Amino acid sequence: MICGLWSCKLDKEGTVIEKEEKTVRTIKPPSNYYTDFESEECKLQIDSAKIDVRNGKLVYEDNSGGWVIIRYDDEMEEILNEYGIEYKETGPNCTLEQECYGYYMDSMITQKFGKDFIRQVEQKADSLFLSRWETKIYETWEIDELPFFKEGDAEIYIKQRIKFPKNWDTIPMEFEREFVTVDAFINNEGKLVNWEFHKLYNLKKSNEKYLSEIRGQINQTIKKMNQWTPGKLIDKAVNSRILLDIDLDKER
Repeated sequence: MICGLWSCKLDKEGTVIEKEEKTVRTIKPPSNYYTDFESEECKLQIDSAKIDVRNGKLVYEDNSGGWVIIRYDDEMEEILNEYGIEYKETGPNCTLEQECYGYYMDSMITQKFGKDFIRQVEQKADSLFLSRWETKIYETWEIDELPFFKEGDAEIYIKQRIKFPKNWDTIPMEFEREFVTVDAFINNEGKLVNWEFHKLYNLKKSNEKYLSEIRGQINQTIKKMNQWTPGKLIDKAVNSRILLDIDLDKER
């Protein structure tokens, strides 16, 4: 997802300096994101963060999701939990909310664990992510080489074996397409060990009644698709999960 807007108002120095008793904390917002630390919304978020900190709660908000893929996010959450820090992915800010809660929490985490703490956790999380290659099930966007079916394109292979019901409505949808999706799990030996129909699908209302029949045919075909080349991560064969998007509109 790409957003064409950046938020709000830049404070004079591009930094926030908060004085509280003898402590001075400096928080620098990302260079490409404008935040108004004088706004009421921002002040309310900082007040909320202060209350959470007083109650012993620390939160690391990661707003890079959506702009970049964080492959080690599960490991990041795992490691931060060991330090009593909650990990929260907020995603890119496309609707111009202030992010002062996260900035204040960053200053508290830095004060307690050091300025390089998050960077060190990220490095440790990525190393942990890579070290689990023998047992972890990786998503397709996390690996270097995708698994592939040895007899050709898996989605086309399945489509070619579907026998559509006699009264199947073949008129294309005007702005959409008809499809069903399947999550397939390929192990590091190239075996299809499990699959399940994903909740994501789209059929014309006139064809909805055939969903069970179409899925049944797909299920019978997938049962026989057991010869795969496994996905790879840093030249090691790994367990992976792929999404098969079976288009029901294209020529067959």
